[in-house]
Amino acid sequence: MKAKQKDDEALSLKLLDVLTNYTIEGSKITLDFLETQVKYYTKERDLLLENKPFSFQKKKMKAYNEKLEEIDQKIMKLYEEIAQEIQDIAKLQEPIDDKKTKKDKKKKIA
Repeated sequence: MKAKQKDDEALSLKLLDVLTNYTIEGSKITLDFLETQVKYYTKERDLLLENKPFSFQKKKMKAYNEKLEEIDQKIMKLYEEIAQEIQDIAKLQEPIDDKKTKKDKKKKIA
């Protein structure tokens, strides 16, 4: 009975490792997507800066400043999401790294 329980626990741990690895890979894909969005908004911002209206065009200048502020806010929000995603990856990676360290120590001792 105990052997079966140990096998079940070992299988459960391996399954958790696989799920964690897939979650980390999914997070890396999300990071790539967020990076692409940042590049897009940065290009859009650069384009907007190149076509800045003259200072005497009050209505156009107001719309320009609002659009610039909107883009800057989107970029900042994306950077916050990237930071959160990196923190999540680090949290998921910790147990995996701990297991690898323990295995390496056991190999050195043996």
